[in-house]
Amino acid sequence: MLVKLTYQNLKKTFKNYLIYIISITLAFSLMFSFNLIANSKDVMELSHVMENFKSIMFFVNCIILFVLSYLINYTIKFMFHKRSKEFGTYMILGIEKKQINKMFLLENLLMGLIALILSFFIGYFFSQILSFIIMNIFERPYKVILASDLFIPIVYSIIYFIIIYFIVLFLTYRRIKKTTIHDLLNLEKKNEEKKYQKRKYATWKFLLFLLIGILALCIINKEFIGIGIEPSFSKILFASLLLIISIYGITFNLGDTLINFVLKKNKRKYKKNHLFIVRQFTSKIKTMSWTLATLSLLILLTFLSLSISNLMGAILEHQIDLSAPMDISIIDDEKKFPKYLEVVEENYQIKEKFVYHSYKNDKDSIYKKLSENEQSWNEDDTIIRLSDYNKLMQMRGKKTISLASNEYALNVSNELEQILSEKKEEIRTITLPNQEKLELKNMFTENYSSMYALGSGYLVIVPDEKIENLEIEDSYLIIDTIEETDEELEDKLINAVNNKRCEQDETGYTFCYSLANISVKGSYEATNKSTTTILSFALFYLAFIFTTVTGAILAIQTLNDQDKYKYRFQVLSKLGMEEKEIHKIIFTETSIFFIFPILYPLITSFIINCILNKLFKLFLPSNHAFISIYLSGISIFLMIYLIYYLTTYFGIKKNLED
Repeated sequence: MLVKLTYQNLKKTFKNYLIYIISITLAFSLMFSFNLIANSKDVMELSHVMENFKSIMFFVNCIILFVLSYLINYTIKFMFHKRSKEFGTYMILGIEKKQINKMFLLENLLMGLIALILSFFIGYFFSQILSFIIMNIFERPYKVILASDLFIPIVYSIIYFIIIYFIVLFLTYRRIKKTTIHDLLNLEKKNEEKKYQKRKYATWKFLLFLLIGILALCIINKEFIGIGIEPSFSKILFASLLLIISIYGITFNLGDTLINFVLKKNKRKYKKNHLFIVRQFTSKIKTMSWTLATLSLLILLTFLSLSISNLMGAILEHQIDLSAPMDISIIDDEKKFPKYLEVVEENYQIKEKFVYHSYKNDKDSIYKKLSENEQSWNEDDTIIRLSDYNKLMQMRGKKTISLASNEYALNVSNELEQILSEKKEEIRTITLPNQEKLELKNMFTENYSSMYALGSGYLVIVPDEKIENLEIEDSYLIIDTIEETDEELEDKLINAVNNKRCEQDETGYTFCYSLANISVKGSYEATNKSTTTILSFALFYLAFIFTTVTGAILAIQTLNDQDKYKYRFQVLSKLGMEEKEIHKIIFTETSIFFIFPILYPLITSFIINCILNKLFKLFLPSNHAFISIYLSGISIFLMIYLIYYLTTYFGIKKNLED
């Protein structure tokens, strides 16, 4: 009989909590797919940096375990409260509490097992899509084949499942064990009771917690001053705690603040359905304030994860052009260049090669006109011939420049552009060591090679004839290859000239330390693509789970609460309210309920992104690029969130029509 009852209840639970089951299935599927990728040899062999993917995924999975446990525990607790009368009736009929406990736990365990089994098939499909995306990022061909390394990811998924359900079912077992028949018969009513508090100081409390949030953002803004200035970890941690306090405080006091505001405005209070909607919304906030505050915190973390993921991706992509604009750039003794060329020619076809020199100005240098905080380690100005500069621009397909015999130009890094612009009068004229005087024609930020910013951050371009008798600072070898370069070439170049820079591990694999004087575009691309992939996928993984948990909890709570609100809408209908107007109220209520948890995180995350932009704008294509990056990030969240919202809205309408 108990088995039959469990089966019937399981079918009913599937129908009532379909959103929850779909959500945990998707969550387990994503977990399995990322475990598959982290254990894929094809993915790990893409770059040395990709070997960190597995350890990053392990750390992320630890966070996911906690978040999924929260979702499953919340839903099971919610199910128990909704079915408390049913369980109380079972006990009155003579069924022991132990049996009821086993039945309820078995129902939820079976739902979890079904989600886990489905996740292996769906997760494998996801992994193929994600693997294709990764291979596409690295511009490698990819074939859909049956993975041979399924065992370890499956074991990991089972272990994660056991950990989650052991914790959740243990908490559920203790909860039911402590419950009496009286508790079961009155638990749903107790859950519906509104915890009213004195509204007298609610508005002041709301404003206080809002000020705490503003203070937290001010501390963060003060700490993130600029590149090279490390923020205080203790202050950032303190600001984060203030933000969390602010989120919970605002959520707890918003309901009473809204009531105070509406009750004071008689015209607005009795206009249309405002009073009914506000009462409905505030009563819901009061009964689930902790949940809504926690969801707001998850949404804030989601927005930050998505925006930081996209921000880092844009930075790393832009840095390839800044750090390695040429296929191969080498700074060394010119006598060693034939050896480098020999190594390159063994592996690639050379399209074009170019050797040039930079010269130094240690007399009337621009460096001396910079403050101590603005100066770098190179105390001399780096000078290059106009013809050499233009040749480099031609190799990159960029515009060349022209100078009169008495002019010079400055190629400046983004970081120094504003500083040198303010010192234009001081640097209007310079005197070279050979006593040649030149006037500044213009200043621009377009990078000319990977090496010019080392130790200076700016480059002085002068007419060819003006470098006579100047001391050579460095010799450069620039190589443009027909084929795309890779990170292995950088190791070979380093090993060819300096064997001490390369070592062999226990497995016989040779790895080399990179040298600042050797820049291979393929190596930069592999490193940056790997870093982008790891960060983007890890943060997207977190954001997707957070979004799923948030949407699922809001949908479950709203859909299942409609049973007690259905009576109110039926009364409104009997009082003469049209069906169209009732649907409008449902739309407004549902919209407010779903919008409320995202408002504070939306504003806060945008401000934090503005603060971070102060640091990273130097590494982005433009000062305002972060806005489009931020919007593209949260749009992913909003699309998933919208699905939950629409499912909830149409589910409520259908429930009222039945």
